[in-house]
Amino acid sequence: METFDMICLQHPDSVFIIEAYTDRTVTYGDLLPMVNGLANRLHEQGIRKGERVVLLFDNQLEYIVAHFALLRLGAIAVPLAADTGEDMLRHVLDQAKPFCLLGKDGLKLPINMNDIHLKSYDPLHMLSVTEQHLRQEMSPDTVFAPVQLDDEDPIAILYTSGTTGRSKGVVMKYGAVMADFDDYGQDLGFDRTTRIIQMMPIHHADGWCYSFLLPFRFGSSVLLTPAFQASVGANFDRLVGQYGGNVMIAVPSMLKSLLAFKPRYQEPVAGKLRYVLCGSAKLHHELTATFEEQFDTRILENYGSTEALLIAYYTPDTPYRKGSVGIRAPRCEIRIAEDGEIAVRSPYLFGGYYRLPEVTAEVLKDGWYYTGDEGFVDEDGYLHLVGRKTQDVINKAGKKIAASVIDEVLLACPGVADAATLGLPDAMYGEDVYCFVAAAATGKLTETELMEYAKANLPREQWPKRIIIVEAIPRTAIGKVIRSVLTEIMR
Repeated sequence: METFDMICLQHPDSVFIIEAYTDRTVTYGDLLPMVNGLANRLHEQGIRKGERVVLLFDNQLEYIVAHFALLRLGAIAVPLAADTGEDMLRHVLDQAKPFCLLGKDGLKLPINMNDIHLKSYDPLHMLSVTEQHLRQEMSPDTVFAPVQLDDEDPIAILYTSGTTGRSKGVVMKYGAVMADFDDYGQDLGFDRTTRIIQMMPIHHADGWCYSFLLPFRFGSSVLLTPAFQASVGANFDRLVGQYGGNVMIAVPSMLKSLLAFKPRYQEPVAGKLRYVLCGSAKLHHELTATFEEQFDTRILENYGSTEALLIAYYTPDTPYRKGSVGIRAPRCEIRIAEDGEIAVRSPYLFGGYYRLPEVTAEVLKDGWYYTGDEGFVDEDGYLHLVGRKTQDVINKAGKKIAASVIDEVLLACPGVADAATLGLPDAMYGEDVYCFVAAAATGKLTETELMEYAKANLPREQWPKRIIIVEAIPRTAIGKVIRSVLTEIMR
């Protein structure tokens, strides 16, 4: 396997990262001394192999260099959003027990670091990584020998929501990640001419994959933008025209937004994209057909999870089959359990949920990972999804939201007697959050007041699209919510 140094030295003048909104550009040759220098500084701070380090960055160059520096040290990255809230941050700090935090310049944390005392490290401290640091660390004389990584060594812990309602740390193993990226990149034809437009949040699995590791393996370049928002969609023509982006990673809601912005584009976009990689949420056939026609490209749908990485996908050579998420990955075995649940066995599987052996044992059995999704494989090997085994998880634009967490927040609101949250179909996000609330006998609530309370106590991605006040939440004799009755209200 080629090493980091070898890849950097093979094509030192080739562009690796372009920050589209700042025009900062880093070549492979630039990257090596940057990473070496930062690794040396972090080593001086005491970071060693196996230490956990929380990363708090936006989609920016400093994150890329910091993550590579941690890999060079054999340390374990724990990426979080720069604006992570107090509850989530405290949960991760308590669970992952990191050596320190690395963050963007000027980051203001929602907690007082002097109040954080962990068993091993007292007190916990934070280091900033700034553009000035990167310039200082570009000395060509800087050399830092990398730590040797084995296949089973963890390189990151990605926190994701699950049915338990609390975020779980998915342990990403070096060998599994490299195997998946090598196979997928080869199947997609990644090479030095590939320039991927990366506008997924870098702390989520998709952004984590495509912001640095996978394209780096193939000498490709990354066009890094802020996490997708209206300003990114409105300037998409510049990304493909001025900056030369020719491959894109997206979720269905992004495609719909880009279609809405397309009439405003001043530069041609049709035919500029080789293909679009799309997953994380249900992709409707009509959206696929419209986008492919308007942008003169092809959408390559994929299916996977943080725990299993890629399970099935389309390549440029795979014939499309309506209703399918593609053909299983070459080294991935799929079997369908008696209840219809999809189980997976492959060299790409995660190393368990960090410090949660019992939860891990619930989904990882005899080498098979049970996805929680239901589906079937047709006679030609195409995988089809038919639903989720558990209805507690809402898949909003690829972000997994535990309905029970929202219920707990609403139940804490004065005057609320009962609450139930559902994920209902949505044209923009695939699914969106709908909350049903029953008022206490003495309570007088309005939907406006409840929405204000929800927005004040929930992260933005969990904000309900609607809160509906009902007389009572319909439940079975054993207390389970009767979803069909609530769904009927919305028709």
